Amino acid sequence: MTTHLGRTLREAGFQQVGIEVNAFDFSYYNEMENRAWRDMIPTLLNEIKPFLLSQGVTTQEELGNVEFACLTGMYQEDFCGIAPIYTFIGSKDE
Repeated sequence: MTTHLGRTLREAGFQQVGIEVNAFDFSYYNEMENRAWRDMIPTLLNEIKPFLLSQGVTTQEELGNVEFACLTGMYQEDFCGIAPIYTFIGSKDE
């Protein structure tokens, strides 16, 4: 979906569409960010769970395994994680 957003905005009449990309490093050594993501992952998975299950792309058991792997892995001293954040910018005449 992200790869199509620029085109979709242009088709919706936006001009000068641009993109900014940032990243959050939530590796173990970044204690504050790591803790924030550990706290957020269960909520994110809970929010997206109904959609993923309704689309048949996963099962309740697989999601439980993913959550367990994420949370236990993030407590390991060698854990490294980076999350890209995309911000699309454009203007539209009123």
